[in-house]
Amino acid sequence: MKRDSSKLFIMAGSLLGVVLLTAAVIYSYGGQNAASRRSARLPAPSPQIIRQLLSQSTRLFEEKRYPEAERSLKRILNLDRDNITAQRMLGNVYYMAGRYYDASNVFRAILARYPKDPVARNNLGQSMVRMQWYEAGIRELLAACAIDANLPGIDLNLSMAYKELGDDGTAAYYLSLAEADAKRRNHPAGGTAAEPAPAQEPDHE
Repeated sequence: MKRDSSKLFIMAGSLLGVVLLTAAVIYSYGGQNAASRRSARLPAPSPQIIRQLLSQSTRLFEEKRYPEAERSLKRILNLDRDNITAQRMLGNVYYMAGRYYDASNVFRAILARYPKDPVARNNLGQSMVRMQWYEAGIRELLAACAIDANLPGIDLNLSMAYKELGDDGTAAYYLSLAEADAKRRNHPAGGTAAEPAPAQEPDHE
């Protein structure tokens, strides 16, 4: 009889554990559903707030205060994760701060949505070249050129990329194209040679 009582006690304890575990699972799922409902009811971010944050981010970027610009842009993306203007500016912030790997990830994300965007291709290529991924970077730059042969700075970027790769002949060819384009635009080709920053992204509908 004593042994049977012991068995009953063990069974009761096991059942209690199952009940508590079930209650925990139900509570957890209920909490997630409630959180999802709360998230679904969140109002859309105010366009005025987004504009103010973009203006602030632009000012910080121009002042080369890159960590602060990054925080400001991430605030925008927390409110509106698909904001393409904030995404492209964040990529440029990372590039100018020397964070080329982070920049390349941002430009890839833009290209996932807009694969025919020549500026994002150029900027991804530039980021790769800076990481010494020369062949991959040149492929992206050539793809950008194929989409838009008149993209400002693309010939100079290709010239510098081939120079880094050690292909002086091809580098000279693209430099000659850049110089000819500069004459057409009445702008010296060497003006951007020292720091070929990523181009600004075009507006997308």
